[in-house]
Amino acid sequence: MTQINIAVIGAGHLGRIHTRLLTEQSVYNVVGVVDPVYEARQQIAGDLGVPAFSDIDQLQGHLDAAIIAAPTHLHHEIAIPLLQQSLHLFVEKPIAANVEQATAMVRAAQVHKRTLQVGHVERFNPAFTTIRGSLADPKYLEAVRTSGFTGRSTDIGVVLDLMIHDLDIVLNLTRSQLIRIDAIGMTLIGPHEDMAQARLQFADGFVANLSASRTSYQAQRTMRIFTGTGFVSLDFTAPSVTRVTASPQLLNGNIKPEQIGSLKETLFEDLLPIEEIEIESTNAILLEQQQFARAIMHDEPVEVPGWQARNTMAVAEQILQKIESHQNSARPLRKAG
Repeated sequence: MTQINIAVIGAGHLGRIHTRLLTEQSVYNVVGVVDPVYEARQQIAGDLGVPAFSDIDQLQGHLDAAIIAAPTHLHHEIAIPLLQQSLHLFVEKPIAANVEQATAMVRAAQVHKRTLQVGHVERFNPAFTTIRGSLADPKYLEAVRTSGFTGRSTDIGVVLDLMIHDLDIVLNLTRSQLIRIDAIGMTLIGPHEDMAQARLQFADGFVANLSASRTSYQAQRTMRIFTGTGFVSLDFTAPSVTRVTASPQLLNGNIKPEQIGSLKETLFEDLLPIEEIEIESTNAILLEQQQFARAIMHDEPVEVPGWQARNTMAVAEQILQKIESHQNSARPLRKAG
């Protein structure tokens, strides 16, 4: 195979980005963009010079792979037939609407020996990839991911829409068993939760606090990760990384009482020095697509295989169950009579 014949299913915001990037890479031949909405598919076709189709079945027999950027509730019904046709798939996050669907997709990919890659794009964000190697044995993590209301992805709530990005990173940072989940959420516009907070506790003591909102007046994609030797602050939007490293004197507890008075002026110079980490500018979605091509052509592993995304979905479902349980317990009891 010298070129991958590929289609993009879904002509929305992400579908447009994927199509444009694919057309810029010689390894891909974009056979078409597929969307049932005529205006949506024709706009991409006209702007990017690719064929447009209303149904993926129109391309049967002409494809090696597909990118699914359709609404989440359609991922499973689109993916299963394509995997059965032995197509390699890149599926935007979340992998599916629930664990049952995700499991079926993973099994189909295994049976037909096809690549199933999932678009948890923050794994490719340079803020995370630059610092990932120094985050062994995390102790505590806090993440805030907020946006204004865009009107997109309303078929799912904020847990599967936004929080799942940070949840994926948390599960990538630890192999310890998840032993406790607490979560609350609120529906403002609906029909699903628009704000959510979750606290995850792992057997080794690692704790992660995640906060997400898609009805915020301020956009934010930040994370702080604490280890035994300091902490890092990540801004996924900038992107940027700030690292604070505890000095040996601080780690060894060798602070004398007479030194405490002067720490106000020197704490972040002598004991907790601050470092701005240099980051190379990259396009995370492009990196995902390049890895997808290598997986297809050279059988290389992908950063986020389907089974990992399925496991992340399983934890997300537990968070949603906790939110529902909390909402039910908070409802006032009706008075008898």
